[in-house]
Amino acid sequence: MALSNRNLLPAHLTRDDWFTQMSEPADLDYWRLFHGVDGRVPVNGLTFGIRVLHRFLRSC
Repeated sequence: MALSNRNLLPAHLTRDDWFTQMSEPADLDYWRLFHGVDGRVPVNGLTFGIRVLHRFLRSC
């Protein structure tokens, strides 16, 4: 069973409207890693995105 937050989104947003900032290495094969059956993200990129989102939310 796949988990989804689709029912938690505001009515005017779709699942495709959500994204997170991420820092990627220049040689990253984006389409193979992110949109494959075994989708993955680099840990360094994810931690960068967390820091950006945290900084943004603290400034609101």
